[in-house]
Amino acid sequence: MPRIDRPAPLRYNASLVVNDMEWIAQSIGLAAAAFAIAGFQFRANRPVFICQMISAALFVVNMALLGAVGGVLLNAVAALRGVFLSLPGRRGATRATFWLVVGLTVGCFALQAGLGLVTRAVDLLLPLQFLVGTVLCYRQDGRALRLGQLFVMSPCCLVYNLSFGLIGGIITEEFNMLSILLALLRCGWNGFERPDTV
Repeated sequence: MPRIDRPAPLRYNASLVVNDMEWIAQSIGLAAAAFAIAGFQFRANRPVFICQMISAALFVVNMALLGAVGGVLLNAVAALRGVFLSLPGRRGATRATFWLVVGLTVGCFALQAGLGLVTRAVDLLLPLQFLVGTVLCYRQDGRALRLGQLFVMSPCCLVYNLSFGLIGGIITEEFNMLSILLALLRCGWNGFERPDTV
């Protein structure tokens, strides 16, 4: 009688699950990068803030899946900041919402430190750039915002993203800096909005 071999039982492979999850996380990060990059194609500030809000919400999921806790907390606050700043007529850009965002930023960093998650110098870069970015966003001065993006916010985020292997974040910051440099070469400072033309 011929021998019939039974099929080998299916085995749970944790490494495949981890790889699939990382693939999903990085794909979400690339989608977030696409919205962030799209935002820098507008000269007006409000569409930029809307794109940043969507991008930040996607980066929350991306960083949560990849274990970047500080990025999760601050991108959640960034999404809320984007909601405030995208309201028409500057109705959301008030002194009250500004201090709310600053307070939440400090609170998120304090929570992160209290949980023992601030262990490297790179962990300080994200709250630093976020506070600088909040001040510049609420000024709604296109020139100052791009200058801060070029020399403070993007470099800090780039180092943070490199430390966690966040591909979408790395692409976003590289594109941000390159697009600002190209805009400066093409249009000069006059190509960016002043505060009174939002």
